[in-house]
Amino acid sequence: MILAVDIGNSSICLGVYELRGDRSHLAFKAKISSDRYKSADEYAVLLGGIFAMKRLPTSDIEGAIMLSVVPALTHTLTAALKLYGIEPLIVGSGIKTGLNIRVDTPNLLGADIVADTVGALRIAEPPLVVIDLGSATTITAINPRGELCGCIIAPGVRLSLDALSEKCALLPEVSLRAPEKLLGTNTPDCVNSGSVYGTALMLDGFIGRIRREFSISDELSIIATGGLSELIIPLCENEIRREPDLTLNGLCRLYESNTRQRRR
Repeated sequence: MILAVDIGNSSICLGVYELRGDRSHLAFKAKISSDRYKSADEYAVLLGGIFAMKRLPTSDIEGAIMLSVVPALTHTLTAALKLYGIEPLIVGSGIKTGLNIRVDTPNLLGADIVADTVGALRIAEPPLVVIDLGSATTITAINPRGELCGCIIAPGVRLSLDALSEKCALLPEVSLRAPEKLLGTNTPDCVNSGSVYGTALMLDGFIGRIRREFSISDELSIIATGGLSELIIPLCENEIRREPDLTLNGLCRLYESNTRQRRR
């Protein structure tokens, strides 16, 4: 079994995969909070508790792969895994991705974008758009030639909502939820509609622009992931396939492609 670790700004997602020849199966997944102040020992205790809860001995983990958008936590989680004798492969410069990346500085492309794209290309053909709705909203475009030709990064829904309540004294903090209607009739509903529908409309607008830039009409695959995709995607007008485990699946694929020769 292998362990995939996705370190985000607000949470750390863990996925344990069982490798079956050329196929992989997600045995279980778990999520813990990202905390830059926790030590390696504290994270080791959390990981040990999760493995114990799932009745999985750490000795069954034969390898691990990790992506991180929080540099401070990369070393901490690596040290925590090493306490169990697990040396993770880090997604970064030098790793084989199999992607045809056509951006100005390919080595600076976010590890999360790499994993999402690898996962998406396993289930869909170019041209392709990959959306990740997390702390930031990212939109990655793969053109008809199969080239990762550019990305769009916007503030995440929760981040925008927090900034709104912080900077506007008369606007309260609200819980994100699906608006019952477009036009709100009270302050919380108005804020929710602006945040949720606003993001859905933004995604539809970007998708339309990408179609025009690629000079295509309907032949565009669109895949979405991220914690807020369940809330936002149903409100989009485009047909978008939601894949909650896309990032973890992409990590598993990267692990397989980078260790296949060694395993043989």
